[in-house]
Amino acid sequence: MRRHDLYNDTQRLRIARIELEPGAGISAHCHSTATEWLQCEQGTLQLRLGQAGAHAVVLQAGAHHCINPTQVHALANVGDTVAIFLLVQSGRHDFVQTDVG
Repeated sequence: MRRHDLYNDTQRLRIARIELEPGAGISAHCHSTATEWLQCEQGTLQLRLGQAGAHAVVLQAGAHHCINPTQVHALANVGDTVAIFLLVQSGRHDFVQTDVG
């Protein structure tokens, strides 16, 4: 992760702007009760969903995706430039690391 700007961090709402270098990512995890919304602002992100990352969604500038609580997901910058995305989480935030190998 290149940069993480946190705009709001309360028990009910978390808003952040995150930059990822090419090839960088966030490992597979889920959130117990938080709904997560991603908006790609720049670059190309690949969102892997489900156990073993069975479903892939590619997000480019302007695209967004909503992730429900307990849904396993991982995120990677698959482009050759810095990727920037806005992250909005509603509900109690936690980070439950998962093994998808």
